Amino acid sequence: MDSRWGRHTADSYMEEISTNVETFIKTVDRRLTKERLIEDYQHYVDEHAYPNPIPHKYHDFCKELEKLSRKYGIVIQAVGGVRFSTEDFNGYNPDLDSGDLIPEWKD
Repeated sequence: MDSRWGRHTADSYMEEISTNVETFIKTVDRRLTKERLIEDYQHYVDEHAYPNPIPHKYHDFCKELEKLSRKYGIVIQAVGGVRFSTEDFNGYNPDLDSGDLIPEWKD
């Protein structure tokens, strides 16, 4: 870690350092994910050296989906099945009996 990264790390925890040692320890102990490291330190390195693993459109979609969930009081729980294309997409078929929201595609 060079001095710029160390300075950034110290600056990001300045409030915790100055107010409460226990809070600082809890903050430092939290797990640093790969995505968080890339987001926090991207500006210190070549922006093309570590591309963001999450496509920008997908990140924006998740934000909008959160807003819709809060607006309508419906949360979607999904594991896998994410497509990064809307080609031949016709909409969704809500199957309330099974609790599934199934995308419909052109045949």
